[in-house]
Amino acid sequence: GAVTPGATVTIRDADGTVVSVVADANGAFDCDAFPADFDDSEDSQVSITQTTPDHSESDPVYVTIAVVNMY
Repeated sequence: GAVTPGATVTIRDADGTVVSVVADANGAFDCDAFPADFDDSEDSQVSITQTTPDHSESDPVYVTIAVVNMY
């Protein structure tokens, strides 16, 4: 994904479990490690927000997880 450089990206599952990562200087971020209790199963819905370095939080974007197998 891509957001404001230096922003904290927060991904929250339906149960409220949170994963946060910080975007790099180009606004790119990657989240490939979720805690065991995070619902990242196919068709589950998560919300994603960004909090910029000046502490402005975006409205949530809701995304449905799709599992893609790359072989």
